[in-house]
Amino acid sequence: MRTNKQFNIRTFLLLALFIPFSFNVSFGHSDTQGKSPFRSNNYNSDNAFLRATGFGQKAILSASIGAADKDAKTQLQGLLTQKMNSINNSFFQIANSTEQEKAILNKLGKSIIKNIETQLIDRVEYYTDKDGYYKSWRAHQISKGEIIKKVNNSLILKSIDQQLKIKYISYLESNI
Repeated sequence: MRTNKQFNIRTFLLLALFIPFSFNVSFGHSDTQGKSPFRSNNYNSDNAFLRATGFGQKAILSASIGAADKDAKTQLQGLLTQKMNSINNSFFQIANSTEQEKAILNKLGKSIIKNIETQLIDRVEYYTDKDGYYKSWRAHQISKGEIIKKVNNSLILKSIDQQLKIKYISYLESNI
């Protein structure tokens, strides 16, 4: 049987361990990424574009730029994946599509995400003497019109019913 004193000591130790980590406090380097230079609304997604920014920090400038590009493109792919999955799930609920057609539309979404080209819209890089690293930020975007064009021209869509294709393109245009 536990005594009240043992319980209080254990509770105190647990709280002592977890309280410092429950606050947004950082130890060591307070901000390795630094403040992003892309803070205006120009870098947020809107009705025409999906946008994302990426950061890279390396000892070599080209590696820093590559890391920032990869970060921004990965974020854009994540946004596009989330958007396409949401659109497909909603479309499946309102359209009377077969399992085969659902599989085709899901395959289409993955194909578009994998092969979409991004546009570089802004970049910033600088060298810091303090830590000896180049810091790079990249902002990329994907045109929603380009996404719809790729979907419309996709060979994958040729294998589904024309009426369903028209409904899907229309639904995509109004929801992307």
